[in-house]
Amino acid sequence: MFVTSAATAACGTTVFKFGLNSAAGQGLLSIAITALSARRSVVLEIASTGCTGWGTTLRSITLTTRPAT
Repeated sequence: MFVTSAATAACGTTVFKFGLNSAAGQGLLSIAITALSARRSVVLEIASTGCTGWGTTLRSITLTTRPAT
């Protein structure tokens, strides 16, 4: 699954990815959909593999209380 951030973030890209073949990936999808529908900002955490540019793998997505911009 690929997600796009509204602004260029870490790793010089706006496109990040995570797999859906694990419970963690399904949790990330749930948080991403919740953030989108609630129009809330998120904090993206990069996986331990580090930055790889376009399609960098995410470790976590954290929902914030800030409205999306």
